[in-house]
Amino acid sequence: MIALRPSLVVLLPGLDEHRQRLADLKFATIEANQESVPEILKSIETLGATCGAAERAQELVAELRTRQEEIAGKVVGLPRPGVLIVVDREMGAGRIRDLYIAGRGTFYDDLLTTAGGTNVYDGKLIQYPTLSLEGLLRVNPQVIIEIVPQLHERELTAADIRKDWDLVPSLNAVQENRIHVLAESYAAVPGPRYVKLLEDMARVIHPEADWGPL
Repeated sequence: MIALRPSLVVLLPGLDEHRQRLADLKFATIEANQESVPEILKSIETLGATCGAAERAQELVAELRTRQEEIAGKVVGLPRPGVLIVVDREMGAGRIRDLYIAGRGTFYDDLLTTAGGTNVYDGKLIQYPTLSLEGLLRVNPQVIIEIVPQLHERELTAADIRKDWDLVPSLNAVQENRIHVLAESYAAVPGPRYVKLLEDMARVIHPEADWGPL
């Protein structure tokens, strides 16, 4: 980093020690919080103002808000099914255990609410808890969304991942064939492309909605 001599270093929250070390080295720093949709939009405006592109940043934020409102409008008034968002697990091994899921107050929970679903995990102490098989059976989601951006690197297909769930046939989501694999790169990167993930989630949660041109 010293050799590159950047004009600005963008840091995620909680890196106070790094910030101090960079300040000691005379590097300019700025914090970009991407942990929720409002914070993503705020960070775009902050980065735009810092980098001399304030007008374009404001235009982008306005575009994202408009798109978000359009997607939310497609599902307004529809039933809100219980959804489980799985962000990591052992996949393709023919078993289901130790699911890392998105809890309340997370980026994914923000999107889920806007997409017209309800998070079946209501714990508030841990944002990304581990859910056991017993816990899974207890929450019994109507829809399961798996976030797998590294699908090809794992040499797996979406069908391989869905097949694991055949081991828990009593789940509502399995019985209704409502297990969805989202494998696009933006699915695991909180940032301006969150609206793409929002639309993907809304479409699988509410296939009955009118998904004509947005």
